[in-house]
Amino acid sequence: MLNAELRTAFNFILGSIEREEGRLIFLDALGGTGKTFLLNILLSAIQTQEGSPIAVCSSGIAATILNGATTAHST
Repeated sequence: MLNAELRTAFNFILGSIEREEGRLIFLDALGGTGKTFLLNILLSAIQTQEGSPIAVCSSGIAATILNGATTAHST
């Protein structure tokens, strides 16, 4: 379901998590390029591997479109 660029990002991010590299990764792209889709797939993949991802957003709007996300203020 991911295009080539999103698949590359997915593999890089998930690999970094699995290797416990402790990276800070910033996704920046135009609207409609699949950032939210990618993040939701990453959250699901981590949950499938018995992880406990925590998605923290800076705005309420962003928190409503990510699965299980919360705002930084409410965290």
